[in-house]
Amino acid sequence: MNLPRNMMPPLKIKILLRWLVERGVVKINEGPPELDFDLRDVGRDPVYFDLRFANDLAPLSPGITPQIGKAFADCLDGLLARRHTPLTHIVGAPYGGDPFAEALAHMRGFAPTRLKKEKNGEITGFLTIPPPKRAKIVIVENVTASGQFLLKTARFIRAHDRSYRITAVLSCIDRDSGAKELLEHSALELMSVVSMKGALDFFIGDMAFPQEPCMRSREHAKRLAQSSFEALHKRS
Repeated sequence: MNLPRNMMPPLKIKILLRWLVERGVVKINEGPPELDFDLRDVGRDPVYFDLRFANDLAPLSPGITPQIGKAFADCLDGLLARRHTPLTHIVGAPYGGDPFAEALAHMRGFAPTRLKKEKNGEITGFLTIPPPKRAKIVIVENVTASGQFLLKTARFIRAHDRSYRITAVLSCIDRDSGAKELLEHSALELMSVVSMKGALDFFIGDMAFPQEPCMRSREHAKRLAQSSFEALHKRS
């Protein structure tokens, strides 16, 4: 999918969302609530962004992996360009963020940097050559919810070499469930291509999409955001 560089961001996101729906990446449960998707860090929700397609070794349709990776990489690159973000290395939050980090790195002419994650979820090292001292690092994730794993990724990178500077944390899709606030608490700014609020506003504003599950998802997102806000301030 080639999105024109000079297209205004809101229009670009609407086109991207519709394109993702057409390819089955956006899944909306039109059945009863008990059939909602059971999502990690989110709980049951009728709207699911299935970016696992970008990790499939045998994608459901020819070319879907590079298409999705390139579409999001184009938008992520736009976020960095608008902020004039300095960077020397692009690191994927393992392993969901890796395909998008690699697509973005390729677009920027960089060799991607990959981390090693164990089965217990702990990050234990680099799968590629670590960045040199004073590297300016951008971290990329596919979908953010609570932000806990993205924060774990950032902490590992900072602990590996104190001279590293994380200049941006990017997410393809942020479910507005507390990740932005959690990362801000650790002096990290999360920038996302698609926010859950923006996606639901688009779906609800377009009668081609089922309205009841989208409205239900919006209320669920509000509750998650409020719960995350309260939990964060209790820790402060």
